[in-house]
Amino acid sequence: MWPDFTRLPNEDSPFVVLREQTVGDTVEIGTRRFRTVEVNHVVPAVGYLVSNAGGTIAFSGDTTTTDAFWDTVNACGDLRYVIVETTFLDRDAELAVLSRHLCPAMLAEQLARYRGEAPVFITHLMPGMESAIMREIARHVPQGTPARLMRGQVLNI
Repeated sequence: MWPDFTRLPNEDSPFVVLREQTVGDTVEIGTRRFRTVEVNHVVPAVGYLVSNAGGTIAFSGDTTTTDAFWDTVNACGDLRYVIVETTFLDRDAELAVLSRHLCPAMLAEQLARYRGEAPVFITHLMPGMESAIMREIARHVPQGTPARLMRGQVLNI
């Protein structure tokens, strides 16, 4: 990372301080709470529950099929939005499995576990394949089809 703000303006007083978190940790920043949630990815990763007095947003981050994420989401009583990745087309399901991401068929299986009513948004779509992935999602999830999270879109809690 350059410039390295973990060492600037100097090592005794950097602009950025990195702190390791483990699954289940909660960090409070102002009025918001950030809780790490277990996910399943090829490299260690976490999802997040971001909460304040207005409710909670669940964000999967990079993941493939994962009971822990959906169990946590389903237990969240004030859920306002769910954001989940779907990176590949169904034709690339083998690559999705190997890299531990989702394709539309896998997403549909995961959404079958979702018990809430908060709207679901899709992120982390393969560049250039966004529309095709969303069409496949609509075929797999014709009722309550998730929407694509758009650049600049604001979700208020």
